[in-house]
This record gives sequence, C-alpha cells and structure tokens, in this order.
Amino acid sequence: MMGYGSRGYYPQWNLKERPPTCEEPLKGETMVPCLKDNYAYLLHDVDTGTVGVVDPSEAVPVIDALSRKNRNLTYILNTHHHHDHTGGNAELKARYGAKVIGSGIDKDRIPGIDIVLKDGDKWMFAGHEVVVIETPGHTRGHISSLIILENIWISFSVGREKHGEKVHLVKWEVVCTDKEKGGLGLRKLALLNKALLGKWIWRYACEKNILWRQVIKVKYGQEGLDWRPKKGNGAVGVGVWKEIWKESDWCWDNITFRVGKGNLICFWTDVWCSESPLAQCFPHLFGMAAHQSLTVKEMWDQNSGQGNWNLHFLRDFNDWEIELVGEFLHILRGFKPSLEDDSVLWRKGRSGQFRVKEAYSLLTNSEVMGFPHKSIWVARVPTKVAFFAWEASWGKVLTLDSLQRRGFQLPNRCFLCECEEESVNHILIYCTVVRALWDIVFGLVDVKWVFPGTVKEVLASWRAGHISFYFPGSGAIFTGDTLFSLSCGKLFEGTPEQMHSSLSKIMSLPDETNIYCGHEYTLSNSKFALSIEPKNEVLQSYATHVAHLRSKGLPTVNFSCFPSFKRLNEYTKFLGHQEKIPTTLKMEKMCNPFLRTSSPEIRKSLKITATADDSEALGIIREAKDNF
Repeated sequence: MMGYGSRGYYPQWNLKERPPTCEEPLKGETMVPCLKDNYAYLLHDVDTGTVGVVDPSEAVPVIDALSRKNRNLTYILNTHHHHDHTGGNAELKARYGAKVIGSGIDKDRIPGIDIVLKDGDKWMFAGHEVVVIETPGHTRGHISSLIILENIWISFSVGREKHGEKVHLVKWEVVCTDKEKGGLGLRKLALLNKALLGKWIWRYACEKNILWRQVIKVKYGQEGLDWRPKKGNGAVGVGVWKEIWKESDWCWDNITFRVGKGNLICFWTDVWCSESPLAQCFPHLFGMAAHQSLTVKEMWDQNSGQGNWNLHFLRDFNDWEIELVGEFLHILRGFKPSLEDDSVLWRKGRSGQFRVKEAYSLLTNSEVMGFPHKSIWVARVPTKVAFFAWEASWGKVLTLDSLQRRGFQLPNRCFLCECEEESVNHILIYCTVVRALWDIVFGLVDVKWVFPGTVKEVLASWRAGHISFYFPGSGAIFTGDTLFSLSCGKLFEGTPEQMHSSLSKIMSLPDETNIYCGHEYTLSNSKFALSIEPKNEVLQSYATHVAHLRSKGLPTVNFSCFPSFKRLNEYTKFLGHQEKIPTTLKMEKMCNPFLRTSSPEIRKSLKITATADDSEALGIIREAKDNF
C-alpha cells in the first residue's frame, strides 16, 4: 500500500498489489535506453496491437525491443526536433511504415513528420485520448504560414512615387542594423571601412617581422615600446597611412596585453592585468610611484625566492592607505613574467583575435531591441514574402493610412472589405476578408486563436516548437526536454517567460501525473537542487533515493507499470518491495527548483530579489544550473 518510508516522502507499493489507478487503458509500456542517457518509450495497446514510440533517438534499441516482442510500430511521437529525440525517425519509418507525429510549428525540423499537432489538440492513440500541450522554452520552431499572404502582396504598390521621388518606407539606419534587432543586416560602408582600416592597426601590433611593418616603422618611427607607429607627417606619400592611423584610438581601447617576458609592456600605463591601466585604476599610488615608466620585466624581482614584485614608492603608507595597497596587490596576484614573447589580445574577439565582423559590431554599438526575426527569416519562406513580413512588422507597408501621413490626398477605405480604414494591422489581421483566410488555415488543424494587436506581436507569438504528450486516462505525460526530474530543459531557443508558461501548464495537471522525461539527468540535478535548497527535507530524501537507484544502474523515471523491465526483479529483491519511482508531478512540486521559484530559501541562495517575478527567478535559476 502507499506510505512514507524511511528513505523519504515517496509512494511505495506492495509487490502483490497493483498501483491504484483510475483506469489502465495502456496494457503495456516499455522504457528503452538509448545513446548515453536518453530514454525512448514504447506504448502498446494489447486490444488493437497499436504500438507507438516516444522520442526515438536511435533506431537499433527500439527495433531490438520490438523484435523481442514480435510487434510492429504504428506511430513515432516526437516532443521536439533535436537529434537526440528524432535520430531514429527515418530508419524506423522506413522499416515499419510508422506515422511520425510532432509539433506543426516544428514540422520543417522533425524528420519524416506526417501528422502535425498544436496546443490543445486531441489525438487518439488506439482509442486513448492524447492531449497535446505546447511547452516552448527548451526549443521554439519557425513558422511558414506567412506563405498564404503572398496573394495579398500584389494588392500593395511597393515603391509608389510622389512627384517623381521614391517613397522610402524604412530609415537607412534601421536597414543597416542586425536582423536580430529588426534590420536587414546590411553594413554601413563608413563603419565597415573603419573596421577594415582598424585591422591594419591590429596587424602592425601582431606581425613583428613582416616587411610592410618594417617599412612603416623606418619611415614614420615608433611610439613607446614598438607596438604603435607614429603619425605620418608631410604632404606627399602619407595619405594612406594617415587614414589608417586615425583608427588607432578606438582600436587600442579594445586591445589588451598578454604578459610574456614583460619587456615590451609598461607596468603602469599599459592594459595587462585589469580592464584599465594601473595608473587609472590607482592614480593615488601611481602619483607616489618612484618609477612610473618601467616595464613589467623591470618591476619583477626574480632573485627573491620564487619571484616578487619590486615596488618602490616615494614615502611610507599611511594607515588609511593600507586597504588601497591591499586591493592593488590582489590585482597583481597571479601575474608574473614568463619565457614567452609579449603579445596583444582583442578584448571582444574569439580566442583574443581581431575579426572585422566583431569590430564592425563594436562600432555600430546599437541597442538590443525585441524583434521576431526568427519568425520572419525562415529558410523555406520565399524571400519576397519574408521581406513583406519584415516591412509589416515595422508598420511600414504602403497602406492608405501610411500614404496619407506622407502627404497624399486619398480617401482611406480598405479595398478588400470596404468597411474600415486601411492600415497594416487591419489588412493583415482584422479585415473580414483576411480573417476568413485565417479561419480556413486554422480550421485545417482545428485551432482557435485570439490574435494579438499588431503584426509584430503575431509573429513574436509564433515561437512554440516543443510539445508534450499527455495521456489523461493513464495519468502520464511525456515531456521530452521541457521538464526533467528536479530540473527543466536549457533555454536554447526560448525565453524564461516561455519556459515558465510551459511549466505552469504541466503544473496544472493532477498531482498524481507520472512524468516521463527524455534524459537521465536526475542525479546531477539533485546535486544542484540541494546546493540552492539544502534545508528541503523532502529533497534530501529524494536525492538519497536517486543516488541509491543510480548506484544500482536503475533509472529514476517511473517504471512501476513496466513489468518486463530487465532489472526490476534485482531491484525489488534488494528493497523487498516494488518502488513506484517518485517522478510524479506532486514530488516535482516539492523538490524541483524550477517549479519552486517562489521558495524563500532558493531566492536567498541565488540572491533573487523579492520584486523579481517567477519568470525572472526561473531565468536566474537556469543560469545558475548552466554554470553549476
């Protein structure tokens, strides 16, 4: 019977009893380990012989499991498009002729998909109702429904002219910003030229022995310790280098030194051990320094034991200056000369190397703004449709209201419905003729949707690509990579707000719902959960139980209804009774930090402010888990 054992608050079952369920429509289920830490799940209805598999990351283990039971595969259910959940689709479909089922928004990324489903859809698996719950956050799909708008395109006159001049819909500044920020990704030639010229400044500092550098050095001379040339002077033959030299300041603001021998780096005035020169970080100490122009090598005393900094000041320190000196010495700790040559690093570059693209981005310095670029620039959508969607998102289509704002004297009436004034949002969303088209499209997949207020909001809302399969009759949900035991999926494509919304949908299900996740991460998840909520006694008991299961090579997902699982007998002999592994929604609510974003202990551990909402808290917890 059910009880609370000494190992914690989790359900326990007597071997002679069946787990009490409202009904048991699925007569057989089998868990199939795949890859290193994945699980696929075989669903079998004895009455009809229908067999389904959830998230087959590879085909061979599934084929072996089916062969042992002499069964044929009918359906392949994918929670999302990642290869470690769909890798076996093609081979299984080719071998058994199975139908592939997945998210409609992810249909272009799920191999061999046949049946597309959306949030709220009800699908029948051999007479058993399956409720589809969209759970974005770990992933989000791209949508190509904008293709139906192509016919509307011909109703708009792009590039109408007024008095012989072209009407420009979008400012050039916007066009030249990145796609992620709402632009077209075109580059401004002036800034691109500065980035290209800046590369010569970088090359001069890096390429010590190349011929052209030697020519520049001899002709114009050098500044300091052979890193920077002097400005070219004169009227003849210096124009090119003058233009390059003009880019020195911003380039050197983003260059730092890597200490080698230290003979070419000034101790006080070069950037080598902090974000700014020591002379700027500690101007008081710099003013007291006995030697302000020495190199790093000259400031290092190699003869004192393992070496030490040879710091000389003009006077002794006062008591109130001791703390400042301590900070100064703390920065120097860990730095010392070596036998390598000194070199330079580009602060914003990968591996410290200068790249024109990154330098250009640095020069643009544009602010990040929310824009649904991934819902617009979709590979399989025709380019002209994507451009039209981009213009519509900015509200810059030449509709009648836009022409009126530009001085055209025209009556404003929608030419489709002839009832309302024509605007971007009206003609693409609210017009009765257009709404009829939307109703036809959504009717094909039996979806009802309340449209947001603007085209940009419509595109931004099309982000779901991860779904969960909920079997209400069996009290089971297959969550893929949305919800794990004691954790949730990484935010590869989604946002904390989306993940919180998805988890809230799952949390609204009955507490007795069994969670079937896509990976065996529970042991590592338990360590992180304990690190931020160590006083949670239920979590402590669960973590101990999980560690015991994994030490025996047993999974931590629910297999109480899997009588064919090979190692079940070994496990039950060890414990003396059959365990119903505690991956129920009730247990997750008590232990999973991502379902406990309001926990005072978790918020205190991660310094989450009291004013932060649950979505913001989830994002902080996810970042902490990623870095754990």
